[in-house]
Amino acid sequence: MKQLFSSFSLILALAVVAAVPIATIIATRNVRAQDNDLYYNVGDQKIPLVVQTDSIAVSMGTNRSADAPSPMSLLQRDFGAGETRGEIRSGTNPVTMATKVQPLSQKYAIVTAIKDPLGGAKIKQQIETKPYIESTLPVLRMPGRSISLVLPNETIVRFNPGVSSIDRAAILTRNQFDPKSATELQFARGFYLVKSKVRGLEVLAASNQLGKTLGVQSSMPNFIQFQSTADQPSFGIRKLINPRIRSTINKSNGVLTGLNLNLRALQWHIDSQPMLNKMNLTARTDVRAPEAWKRGKKGDGVVVAVIDNLIQWDHPALANRIATVNCRDRQFTISCLPGEVHGWDFSDGGSGDNDTRISDAELNTLRPEIEESLKSDGYIQVVHADKFAKYKTDDPNIAKDLLLSKVRSEIRANTVASFHGTMSTGMIAGNSSNGFKGIAPNVTILPVRAGGLGLSLNNMAILNGIAYAADRGADVINMSFGGAPSQQQSDLIAELQTKHPKLVFVASAGNNGKPTSLAPATYPNVISVGAISIRGNRARYSNFGNRIDVVAPGGDLEVEGGVLTLSGVGVDGFWESDKQTSSDFAPFQDRRGYYVFTEGTSFSAPTVSGVIALMKSADPQRKLTARQYREILFDTSSRNNLSLTAEESSDFAAARTKGDISDVNPARFLFGNGLVNAEKAVTRVQQIERILF
Repeated sequence: MKQLFSSFSLILALAVVAAVPIATIIATRNVRAQDNDLYYNVGDQKIPLVVQTDSIAVSMGTNRSADAPSPMSLLQRDFGAGETRGEIRSGTNPVTMATKVQPLSQKYAIVTAIKDPLGGAKIKQQIETKPYIESTLPVLRMPGRSISLVLPNETIVRFNPGVSSIDRAAILTRNQFDPKSATELQFARGFYLVKSKVRGLEVLAASNQLGKTLGVQSSMPNFIQFQSTADQPSFGIRKLINPRIRSTINKSNGVLTGLNLNLRALQWHIDSQPMLNKMNLTARTDVRAPEAWKRGKKGDGVVVAVIDNLIQWDHPALANRIATVNCRDRQFTISCLPGEVHGWDFSDGGSGDNDTRISDAELNTLRPEIEESLKSDGYIQVVHADKFAKYKTDDPNIAKDLLLSKVRSEIRANTVASFHGTMSTGMIAGNSSNGFKGIAPNVTILPVRAGGLGLSLNNMAILNGIAYAADRGADVINMSFGGAPSQQQSDLIAELQTKHPKLVFVASAGNNGKPTSLAPATYPNVISVGAISIRGNRARYSNFGNRIDVVAPGGDLEVEGGVLTLSGVGVDGFWESDKQTSSDFAPFQDRRGYYVFTEGTSFSAPTVSGVIALMKSADPQRKLTARQYREILFDTSSRNNLSLTAEESSDFAAARTKGDISDVNPARFLFGNGLVNAEKAVTRVQQIERILF
């Protein structure tokens, strides 16, 4: 247990952007990326990249002594903690430029120039003079997506079978990599992390050239994916809670604390019947989990691995739902790690540690954001006037309380997003006396941390996390993240599916509002999940198209509200008696941050993982294969209660008239096989068990 508790999210798929009108993108849904000066390879395809000129990434050294301030705290002091602005002066006549720091881990951070699109170069000059900085690194961006990539001085390489160690060393040397640095990944065996002898953008070119070398199967920089704070979602504050939901909350003294209200009534994604009359709904848009529970199936005996960022497995609603890795009684392919009990944390890029929860150092890094967001209304209006102006421009008639909530939520967005893993887990397995339940309340969760702070992930952690979950006996792997496609991840999943034919992979399709899916949802053998709103429409942010397999509730805060899940912000280290907020932490959360209304395919995916867990509990001997589970899930899903919006219908009609989509079924294009149905899926599994076995 980490010290904090001795005395309680690609880029990730939560990247919510403005939806793109279908009419403007249907005709170009198959356009390929063009050649670009900067790119990396996925098989034979070039993935174009551009330099993000307003930012620079930094790699920090280690503390020289236990009593010395951490490099991260020094960086925040000099260049801005949370949304408290730092500044730099450059030139003979010093000009002040505001900066801010976005921590990605205790080793890496992003420093961004505020209001200077070319400020990255100026920051680089200043920051390289700091003794606590190890190196500066380029920040790249995938055009058209809210995904940024830090380019570290290392790559992950996989050699063809039979290449000797001598030949591997020669290949690395010829391509400007240090063969002595080559380290095989702990669980994703056959993949090696190697340090580059070149720096900056040259690392990208060296990695591409390495991948083309005879004897090399694949090579990809160990990108650190992240979202800038400006692109991160503002959980639960896009509009005030729907009046009908607010009236339900008001019956409990007007405060949603998560302690004095039966939260089950607000979990429409599990059972929307309580909301039918309140919100003038005509049909259910939930996954019908209670009906599956009545058949005696609640996920008992099923292990779902959640690969994500911070997973606070001691959250009150997750008690007794976390896996204990039994190293004595079970033989694993890879031996147990030191202190391994409740999953593993691979996020630091090294050997990792045995706790997926927030550490003291991470708490100290994030605390300034929480403290800044809780300051007085007057302070917030003065210090964050630019944010007020932005939201006022968007909506001149915005109410003051909503305006304040939006600004406060933006200030702490990186902190809330850091607990994305807790939120994903709560959709699957939460079970509390206040009525809150996950889709499979009796399931066992294997926490696997691959993400740092905010919504950051690195390629090595993802590969290790997937292989670890499979080796430790997971029945289902939930991947609520999406970002840079990786041939290595696709190959690994295909190999693990062959080795573990009953293991089911589930991933979020992404939140770009485009006819595509983000990796890993694009890979074979992975169930790609889109999202719908409570009214049965495609959630405005949800990706769609031919690669969508099914949809599930993901919420839509612009329409009627999000989905309710757990949050990890309730840890004691964030809260002191004089810092306790006297009002709701945000309009959709309790005052301590234990529960949160949110949106995203990040939460429709674990909903489907929960349904798969219910199905597997109806197959206790695990006689069905992953392919059979996918077929049953797809066959029992339905588009009957789903509908296109008027705008979508008009766009499709216009496109069909022009001949752009004569071969496209609009409902299939938006919703795949349809909304998953836990009751029908579990019933089908039980029928097959009786007939065939």
